[in-house]
Amino acid sequence: MQFGLRAVLSLLAAIVAAFALLTPVASAAPAPELPGPVTAVLDRLAAGNPLDAADRAVLVSYPEVAAQVLDPDRATVESTGPQVADTTEAPVVAGGGPHALGAGCWTWDYKVYGYTVLGFVAYVFHHEVHWCTNGSTVLGMHYRNAWPSELDGNMYWRGLVGNSATPTPNWEAQSFMQGAIENCVLKYGCIRTNYPWSRIYLYGNGDTSVGWGH
Repeated sequence: MQFGLRAVLSLLAAIVAAFALLTPVASAAPAPELPGPVTAVLDRLAAGNPLDAADRAVLVSYPEVAAQVLDPDRATVESTGPQVADTTEAPVVAGGGPHALGAGCWTWDYKVYGYTVLGFVAYVFHHEVHWCTNGSTVLGMHYRNAWPSELDGNMYWRGLVGNSATPTPNWEAQSFMQGAIENCVLKYGCIRTNYPWSRIYLYGNGDTSVGWGH
């Protein structure tokens, strides 16, 4: 009798185990993919194509995606300065006598702004120069730097790809900086790299101008 009971229990356990193998295991539902029209637009951007009006309209109709995509056609620039340079950071180039009107050491920060397709700031590319003039000649640039700020969560700083300066002293000097910022989209991947740049022109009379792009 005891043996028969064990056999029955073993048989029941085997049946339960077999039933468990046949029962599908519940799993988390996969995350929804991007809509086909959006993927097609991102494919074209990743291939280096411009963002035309039709593709822009598709992205805007999916604002959660458009907020992640860098607008290749929009950027602005602004400057902060002139400010008196903090010359304790590095030695100031010798001026050679009393300064004329407009002479001194100055700081300029030129900022290139990039935007998403929805119009929000995606990044700010800074290019800062501390420089000195005696009123007619640029004596030197004692500090130059470039960096990003206000990076959107889908923008990734990849470092500088351009960094050069012309010799001084001279009546005009130039400082060039260019960065690389990669744009990636959730559920798709990285679509392109943006290269904001600015070239700051410094003049002996203390004036400045800038060329820039993105």
